[in-house]
Amino acid sequence: MSKRIVSTFKQSPATKTGKAAFILSIISICTGPILGISAAVILPLLSDNISEMVGQIAGFSLMILLAFALIAMLVCSVKAFAIGERSWAVMIALALSILSVLFWAFMIVGELLMPH
Repeated sequence: MSKRIVSTFKQSPATKTGKAAFILSIISICTGPILGISAAVILPLLSDNISEMVGQIAGFSLMILLAFALIAMLVCSVKAFAIGERSWAVMIALALSILSVLFWAFMIVGELLMPH
């Protein structure tokens, strides 16, 4: 039994899952700048004007939210690939999701093995 291919590489995504994976991949590209701007500008303003704990809670909440977006991107891109989606957008989403998850996994392992 062969798997039916929904879209080829040169086509745009044919399923909602493929489109969602590509949109989440765009968000994953922006996670670095979002966390950087948050740590450099927004969190110090919150810490100075309201409370240091509010800034810490906001930073941790943003990190958790972006981590869930990365996991959702991985799930959507693997699911789209499994149903036969082979468009360029899904391939980009699949590559970015694997790289993003590996980056965070290496960061967590590094923190556990060599805390500073």
